[in-house]
Amino acid sequence: MTEPIADGQGADHPDGAPQPQPVRPGDDGVDSVTDDEHLEPRAGTARRWFGRALLVAGVLILLSVAWVGWRTYQAYRHLNAAATQVSDLQAQVRDLSNIDLNKADATAAQLRADADKARADTSDPLFRLAGHLPWIGTNFRAVSDIASTVDQLATTTAPSLVQVARTVQPETLTPKNGTIDVKPIAAASDTLQAADAAVVSAEQSTSSIDRRGLIGPIDRAVTTLQAKLAKLEQTTSAAARIGRLAPAMLGADGPRKYLVVFQNLAEPRASGGLFGSYALVTITDGKLAITDQGSGSRDLGKFDPPLALPAGLSTALYGQLPGTYATDTNLTPDFPTSAALLAKMYAIRKHVTVDGVVSIDPVALSYLLVGAKPIPIGHNLQLTSSNVTRILLSTAYALYPQSNDAPAREAFLADATAKAFAAVTNSGGSARSLLRGLRKAVGERRLLVWSADGEQQTDLLATDLSGHLPTVDGATPVVGVFRNDSTGGKLGYYTSGSATLVPGTCTAGQRNLTLSVTMSYTAPSAGLPTYVLGYAKGGPYVLRTNFLIFAPVDGTISTLSVDGRAVPVVWATEGGRRVGMITVELRPGAQATVTGRFTVAAPSATAAQYQPRLETTPSVTTWKTSAAGYPSC
Repeated sequence: MTEPIADGQGADHPDGAPQPQPVRPGDDGVDSVTDDEHLEPRAGTARRWFGRALLVAGVLILLSVAWVGWRTYQAYRHLNAAATQVSDLQAQVRDLSNIDLNKADATAAQLRADADKARADTSDPLFRLAGHLPWIGTNFRAVSDIASTVDQLATTTAPSLVQVARTVQPETLTPKNGTIDVKPIAAASDTLQAADAAVVSAEQSTSSIDRRGLIGPIDRAVTTLQAKLAKLEQTTSAAARIGRLAPAMLGADGPRKYLVVFQNLAEPRASGGLFGSYALVTITDGKLAITDQGSGSRDLGKFDPPLALPAGLSTALYGQLPGTYATDTNLTPDFPTSAALLAKMYAIRKHVTVDGVVSIDPVALSYLLVGAKPIPIGHNLQLTSSNVTRILLSTAYALYPQSNDAPAREAFLADATAKAFAAVTNSGGSARSLLRGLRKAVGERRLLVWSADGEQQTDLLATDLSGHLPTVDGATPVVGVFRNDSTGGKLGYYTSGSATLVPGTCTAGQRNLTLSVTMSYTAPSAGLPTYVLGYAKGGPYVLRTNFLIFAPVDGTISTLSVDGRAVPVVWATEGGRRVGMITVELRPGAQATVTGRFTVAAPSATAAQYQPRLETTPSVTTWKTSAAGYPSC
């Protein structure tokens, strides 16, 4: 019989099978632990590592955010500086008559430096990665897009503009010995087209920026850039048009013939004054030559039957006069219409087809003669900038006072204007003064150009040279105040005036506008030649003026009055505009005020803010005008 083993060791299982025995501590030389005792330290280690990882990640995130924030601030600062330089550079290269090339170079260099830093600030991997973050990422992408756009302009467009300004100096643009050097302008044309295309591309890129979710400063930065690009585009597009127009129109591709007409402001017409004397100027590769001269009334005469009037020209306002007399072709304020009619009349009478018509008045001529030497014209007279207007519009009629003096008077005027033309085209004054005079004359609608070439005319229509009354107003409603003399004399020399346009309230989505026009008449009451007095329909020395009041394209005229009194009105439509014509009579020393009330559409879909513009007939003295802006209705 077997003895039991102490403590149950070796004891048989009830089933007879041996059972595993528990291992006691120390049996194998290693302290034994349970599973729970193993898991507890492992979990603690994992938590410690996880916490450390979170801490490191948090630090990295904070550092990344700080880095991206710092880069954003730096980019924003450089972009603000670049925006200022864009405006400065535009102002510096816009007026070639007053350009400082050293300043322009310095501005362009600083613009490149700031733009390059802004681009670098927004080009590192962290900044690009931030652009993919939800919500806030759109702001980083917007800053990056702005930086890229400004950098492109700084490295391509800005240097091009400065280089063109350096090449095309006032001295190269102004005529010498009757010749304008076309080569520098032609050489710069491709550069000007590329610069304009780059600005247009930048405008498109900026417009495509997703502005949803942009924070205030970034959104305002986009708005600022868009506004500055729009202004810059005005400069580059104008320069590009000059590059396209000037070489061809100055005869680089063959001779060009232009009918140059002088508007006599002493007898007002809607675009300035009646078309009096004229000169046919032929230009061959920049060289100018007068090949014919004459008078609109004497040499072109009366057309009977009248020429067919262009579609849209109102017979209610003008009858058949624009198609009958060259001197009445500009009863309409739209210069392209009157110029085309005049060119047709000249072709019929002279059997010469002209390439265009250029109009200038004596006041514009005075601007161009600034700095020129006095020009002897006989009768112990000398033309200067300060007296050319008086001599051509008043003295000439004192020298030749009678109607039968017309041939001698016209010869005197033709000779005087030809000599003034020669002085201007032969470097009679400083180049910069001449350019300033040209700019001023164009801005006052005293120098107008029409081209018979369709593509050239399309380019001209986008400039102040066109004298075109727009058929679409948009956010700039145009109100026209034009004058046609009804005296048949030269009393317009003694007039001056002003015009204001004031917005009122909105009615049914229409903005109310009030126009106030005051004209003064300062002629003497005795001593003027009979020829100057004209037909005297209202009596001797009485000035009769037909006022044409043009409403905005999307507007109407509700009332017209003179000095608060209702007057007869001839109503018509021209160029998509409602027109009212009234006749005003003035005696020497008197003045009259014409008041017009308008309503015009002002939808917010077109613009949030409207800035109307007053167009008036150029006069011997420049009328003071003002037009206040207004919000949409």
